[in-house]
Amino acid sequence: MRSLVSYKERGDYGNASYRGNTSGKLIVDLLNVYNSDCISDYMCGSNTTKDVADTLGIQSNCYDLNMGFDLMTDEIKERNKLIFWHPPYWDMCVLFLHNTLGNKN
Repeated sequence: MRSLVSYKERGDYGNASYRGNTSGKLIVDLLNVYNSDCISDYMCGSNTTKDVADTLGIQSNCYDLNMGFDLMTDEIKERNKLIFWHPPYWDMCVLFLHNTLGNKN
């Protein structure tokens, strides 16, 4: 697999130790290209998108399963023109659900 973009440093956005995180620099670039004043992220993980938006003074609507938001069942209230969607890798979903449901095995 090859990445479409690459940055020498990931930047100070979000939590670098959060498994599967993306560089906030990608989100900065997308906001600049699409000249958006608002962004939504419904799988925001460690809040990288929110950190970028706050730094740039842009409104954001960021939610994640680890915050109690379930994209499968919860209503999406905002309908922004720009949505950043970086879903977790398949093996992360299994681990997260295992830990969230309190399984000991």
